[in-house]
Amino acid sequence: MYKVIPKDQRDKAALLQCEAKLRSELAEARVELGRLHSTILDVQQQNTRLQQQLQQQQRRPSLTSPASGTLKASPVERTPPTALSGSVASPLALQKASPEDRVQLTSHTGATLLSTGSKSSHPGYDCRITELQLELQLTRRRKQSLEAQLEIFQHRLLASEQKEEVLLKDLEVSTMFTKY
Repeated sequence: MYKVIPKDQRDKAALLQCEAKLRSELAEARVELGRLHSTILDVQQQNTRLQQQLQQQQRRPSLTSPASGTLKASPVERTPPTALSGSVASPLALQKASPEDRVQLTSHTGATLLSTGSKSSHPGYDCRITELQLELQLTRRRKQSLEAQLEIFQHRLLASEQKEEVLLKDLEVSTMFTKY
């Protein structure tokens, strides 16, 4: 004859298993949240640095050489663009496009270019800043979503701990009655 495990013990084991699962999910969410927080800080620093570079470039009298009339390549224009999604126009695409195409590309992606009040604004810089701002916005949304998930997991964990306490008390009461 085999022993049947009492329902209270089975419930307790199930609750402990559920609690362990929720704790692991909570730990994973916290790690992801930390990663996203550091990514946001990196993107903000890069955005600030690029804006400072843009301001320095605009303070210079001209990017064109008076003798040759050709444009000098800036450091940002030489770096490959980061791909956020297929709908973001790269700085190289904006450099090669005509002014009308640039307007179409930026209006098609829904990106707003930063205007500093100067008409000698460079589309490569503007597009790069726009890409970084979009990346920052996406990262912030992801962070908010993870924070919401973290809150849900914490509520679930609290609820399972409360259920565990109730079951433990029920188990104590039932064991007291079975002894007598």
